[in-house]
Amino acid sequence: KRWASEWEGADATVPPCPQTVGTAEAGMRRWNAWVRDRGGLRDYARRRNDARQPHAPSRMSCYLNLGIVSVFRLVHEVKAAQGRGVAGAAKFEEEIVKWREMSYAHSFSRDDCAGAGNVPPYAARCLDAGTGSSSSPGPSFSFTLSCLESSRTGNEKWDAMQRYLVETGELHNNARMTWGKTLVHWGRTRQIPLGEAGGSSPTAEILRIMCYLNDRFALDGLSPPSYAGLLWCLGWCDKPGKGGGISQKPASRYKLSAQDFRQAQKRLLEDPGSAGSPAGASPKRGYYQGSILD
Repeated sequence: KRWASEWEGADATVPPCPQTVGTAEAGMRRWNAWVRDRGGLRDYARRRNDARQPHAPSRMSCYLNLGIVSVFRLVHEVKAAQGRGVAGAAKFEEEIVKWREMSYAHSFSRDDCAGAGNVPPYAARCLDAGTGSSSSPGPSFSFTLSCLESSRTGNEKWDAMQRYLVETGELHNNARMTWGKTLVHWGRTRQIPLGEAGGSSPTAEILRIMCYLNDRFALDGLSPPSYAGLLWCLGWCDKPGKGGGISQKPASRYKLSAQDFRQAQKRLLEDPGSAGSPAGASPKRGYYQGSILD
């Protein structure tokens, strides 16, 4: 644990997550508690999209992406559950096999798996052209990278999502897509000063900001599934939205409130899911040192 916190590549400004211990034993304890005690696999298809329920998803991505828990072991158990007729097993298999493995196939086939070259041409044209103004209510102004990192944009819902991510290292996948789509919307409407990121185009800079925030604070960052989700926010593997441009869902349109996220965060930290222990070592976040400008 000391080494993980003090090695020269660590960012000491991003603290470990006390609710997640980075050992195989802790990972399987979380999985078993989710399956057996919470009925997570049984209810997965019905509850998985409700961000107010932090334990509805398995929360195994950080263990799988870092190789701490074997994906083959979980798939074996899910297939066995399908054989027993467990209701949500088929949907979980689709997520862990179809969507997760698609992201790995994509990363395996490209040198720039998280680069702007993966953004569909129609989406890149939309983002690079921009609109110069925001369709959101209220005055239009730019957010600095510091505002984004520290949840000080003034958009109450997005700030609550970002605070959840920073303080827990997690963000429900349904909410993370809205978190990302909002960044895309702000980039397209030039509410993010894109020159601050140093990219070669607005599309590249929007994606770089998203990857920076996600990789720095998310326990499951720096991984193919994570990059696939961010690229999806930019139109990858998605169809054009209304009018032929990139589909958007700013945080202002999200059905949950900032208070919903605060309550979900409280529930997560008060009940970590049988994988939290002060004696264990958390998977380390914050592999980016210093600023995105470096």
